[in-house]
Amino acid sequence: MDLLTLNLHRPLHWDARQASDAGIGTVLQAIATALTAPEDAEIILVWDWNAIIDDASGDGPRTIVPIAAPSLVAAANLQPSAAAPEPEPEPEPEPGQPAGMELAAGRYLFVQTRPSATPEVAVAGLPTLFEWFAREAWWSQSACDGPLVLRLVHEDKDTALQLIRHLGAAPV
Repeated sequence: MDLLTLNLHRPLHWDARQASDAGIGTVLQAIATALTAPEDAEIILVWDWNAIIDDASGDGPRTIVPIAAPSLVAAANLQPSAAAPEPEPEPEPEPGQPAGMELAAGRYLFVQTRPSATPEVAVAGLPTLFEWFAREAWWSQSACDGPLVLRLVHEDKDTALQLIRHLGAAPV
């Protein structure tokens, strides 16, 4: 696995209502759904960095275990577009609930892997993956900010698991 820079040329969008309508509220449900999702379906889980990573140690960042629940779960393209009827307008989200998320065009720190054979094994491996990502960013002195986004995308008849975090200006 390599830590890469993703140069996103156009924004990506996800809707929290799609995830909610599909019954996705946990990491386990997200991974299980992504493994059987239609082509080009995407599910994201978003965490505040400080809720899952402890940066206080001089020995480098560590994952906070157990992993906190994501602050947002959202999805895109979960329904097959050809067979789906014209959707009715979605109701407004409840107060305090985000409607979704947009990942703006820009530079991001990025890693991609495949989920393990079962959703349970994939979830059990997330603390190690999060810590690897945080420590590689720390070692490379990558100036990151914002939340950690776990993106599950079903493409090429398989599911990719991606970790994404905004990459700021290079340290001076």
